Amino acid sequence: MKTASLRVFAKYLKYKFFWTTHFQRRVEWPILFRWTQPHQNERILDVACGDGALSLKIAERVGIIYGIDASSTAINEAKSLSHTLKIDSHFSVGDAEDLPYPSNFFHKIVCSSSLEHFEHDLQALREMNRVLKPNGKLILTADSFTAPIGEKTKEKHKRVSHVVNFYTKATLNELFKRTGFETARSRYLLNTATTGFFIAGTVNLSGVIYDLASSLACPFVSIAEKTTRNEDFGYTIIAEGIAIMKDS
Repeated sequence: MKTASLRVFAKYLKYKFFWTTHFQRRVEWPILFRWTQPHQNERILDVACGDGALSLKIAERVGIIYGIDASSTAINEAKSLSHTLKIDSHFSVGDAEDLPYPSNFFHKIVCSSSLEHFEHDLQALREMNRVLKPNGKLILTADSFTAPIGEKTKEKHKRVSHVVNFYTKATLNELFKRTGFETARSRYLLNTATTGFFIAGTVNLSGVIYDLASSLACPFVSIAEKTTRNEDFGYTIIAEGIAIMKDS
């Protein structure tokens, strides 16, 4: 079996048995999925979809998914996984700040842990508003880092992960207002000392080493987040916006 085929098969196995082995996504994605409430025949877009693992889980419920990402490598992986799973999808390379879709096209948009990387987050949110139908929903997660963690670790994460902005409930609510959204709800996620320990411990890791460390962290973080939680801060924020104002 060729190397490329082995890589696709490994991603297929990870998707089928674990969905994701990223310890933060293991907490974020089930909540994002519940908030999205995907229904059959809805047109849903995943902005900055990466390798398509979240997109395709939504597509299992909806029947089809649209995904866009700036990385051609990620999009090729998403297409390969979609083909292996026999799920109907439209994955494209593109820019979140200039979405290649007509206005009022989607019922819902999801954006997982990506807004913090956009150089022009206001423009990206305006584009998401434009392609949503009136009263369409945007459900996103983004880095917050309001939970206690050393400033050096916070700055290192910002540098290593190419983070442009961190968000609070207040700042995200203000961005929503400025881009035509009404905040329906928001909540801090990943706010335990256990999560902070693993974030600090993996901030310098990458590639296979990070994947292994993250996999080991998954059960500890999942248990901690279910048993101890603080609603006042978190390393991540999740928010739902309703597209109430549309450009004429």
